[in-house]
Parts: sequence; C-alpha cells; structure tokens
Amino acid sequence: MAALVHRAGQDPLAEVRDWLTRPALHELVEMFGGRPPAECQGGLRERLTALEAFSEVWDRRKGGSRLTIAQDDRTLPVDKILFCAQQLGMIESGVVTGGHYDYALVLGGLSTGCRSRTEYAANLLAQGAFTASDICFLGSFRALMDGEFADAREFAPNTTTEVAMLRALADAEFPSASPWQITVDGRPEEDPRHAQLCGERSGMPRLRLYAARSSDPGRNANTADTYRQFARDVRLDGARVLLVTTHIYAPYQHLDAVRILGVPYRSEIETIGTPPHLSRRDFDATWYLQELRSIIRAALALVTEYEAKE
Repeated sequence: MAALVHRAGQDPLAEVRDWLTRPALHELVEMFGGRPPAECQGGLRERLTALEAFSEVWDRRKGGSRLTIAQDDRTLPVDKILFCAQQLGMIESGVVTGGHYDYALVLGGLSTGCRSRTEYAANLLAQGAFTASDICFLGSFRALMDGEFADAREFAPNTTTEVAMLRALADAEFPSASPWQITVDGRPEEDPRHAQLCGERSGMPRLRLYAARSSDPGRNANTADTYRQFARDVRLDGARVLLVTTHIYAPYQHLDAVRILGVPYRSEIETIGTPPHLSRRDFDATWYLQELRSIIRAALALVTEYEAKE
C-alpha cells in the first residue's frame, strides 16, 4: 500500500469523497444500526455531520486518554471489524515514496507509539529510504500516565512528560555532540497545558523539538495544536512534508495535516504509519472503532473549514 499523499493544488476533499463511498464503511455503519452516508440527505458536510453524530456509538474515550479505552471485544464481530478497518486504510502502514523532504515529522503521543515512530523513522533514514533537512518531534508537556512508565523507563528512566520522552528518543536514535537550544514559554510544571517549548539541535539532519500549547484549557494539546506550533516556527510554503505516525492513526492525522499544513501553505503532505508488528501495542476491534470516529471527525473538520473559505 502506498503512503497517503496530498499534493499542492490537489482537491483536498477528493479523498474524503472516495472514503465515504467505500463499502467497508457502509458495512460497519449498518453493523451497528446506522444509516450509510450514501443514504443521507445533503452534501458532503451534511453527510459527515450525520455520520459523526452516529459515531458516538463507537466512543469509549469520552474525552479521556486513549489509555482509558475499555477494550472488550466479547460482544463484537471482531473479524468483520478488522477486515473493514483494513479496507479503510487503518491497518496497512504505507510505503514511503522517498526522495528528499524538507521536514519529516515524528508525531508524539503515548510512550509506545513515540518509541516505535522514532525508531522507524531512524531506520528508514539509515536504509536510505528518504532524506530530510529537518527531523521534527511534535508533542506537549502532557504528564506521562501510569501505563506509559514501563516502556519509557527503558529509554528515558527519569522523564515524566511527553516532550522529555521525545527528546530522550531523539538523542538515542540521532546521537550528536551538538547541544540543544531550548526556549520555553510559560510554566510547564504548574500549568503544562498553557506552556510551550521550541528546541533545535544542529546537524545533518537538523533536529527540532516542540511541545505545543493547548488551544482548549480543558484538555492537553492535540495533534492539530502541534501542527500549528510547527507551522508558525518554520518556512512551510511549498514544502514537502513527511509524517511518521502509527498505522491506526495515520488516516485521521493525515486529514488534519492536509487541513492545517497542506492547504494553507500549499505544501505536499505524505503520511506513513509504523507497521503493526512494530507498534508495541495490540489494537483490538474497540480501538479501531474509536479511531474510525477520529477519521470521521477529522474529515468533517477539513470539509467544514475548506468549504467556508470557498
């Protein structure tokens, strides 16, 4: 399977239209008693709005961390759900197109994901699968949760935040004698959601490190917040950008990147996921349904924002 790619000038809604017509999506919606998007009235935004409302049936987070998702497949048709997830691009990792990228972004998140993504990006670089001027680590001052410390202890035993973990991973996989130049705005110890960090370390490639400020005081910074911080800090117009994430999150994080980085800055966005066997976490059917809801919400945000500007 090829990587997810959005090119400058390309219709950003074409991929959403195609995705909404996939039989696997219709099968999943009907499986849970819903009405397939093709049968809903209105245009693209109206159909996505109805689908997003229905997708609450798959929501196990209820605004909490992904670590709080209650994984219970006992009442679910697991094989059918996983087959549909594969058809919807949530299991295949995607093969990097290659060549030179202006920026390669390693997306933050839970400890197991951060570790797998960093190691995967470093291995692809070492193999010559791509080159990049800058490798950028996007995270926040989010405090690590109890379920993350066991993995983080192996490579960053003294870290307590996501951004510190990302820095430790960057140093482990991209060793250099060059020092980090770090700027912190705010009080991360007292108010981590309103603090941010920008860091840079010279070398080939150059490394950049970010901890984003949340746009919503009721939650930690999300993927969109990290994209916006990165975009404000670099020269992004016309750039070629590679995103490295986990396979299950690739579709929704790609759509968010198209909305925030691709369309406004006329940049090429390419997204790959770590192969499932490298993910260090087993994703059950419940988790795939949760992230299916994330795709729907990201698609709705892209369509709503793009149509408002037309």
